[in-house]
Amino acid sequence: MAELKIKVPNVAHIVVTGPTQCGKSIVMDRIEKALKAEFGASVVSEDLRIERNGNDYDKLDDWQKKMVAKTTWVLSES
Repeated sequence: MAELKIKVPNVAHIVVTGPTQCGKSIVMDRIEKALKAEFGASVVSEDLRIERNGNDYDKLDDWQKKMVAKTTWVLSES
């Protein structure tokens, strides 16, 4: 009998939820950049690709910073 080994990649899901105009796309952008820059991690997100359609989150306007700041972000691990 042969032994079969299958490698399954580790996949962790980060889900950012909240109402419209609370800064979800900006926060997702920062999470993606931090994972790539600090850990060299692979990040896959169709939502980010769609949301970035012409948006530049590197240079935030004051209203965008205030939008993210006034939102309470709940972090949990499951």
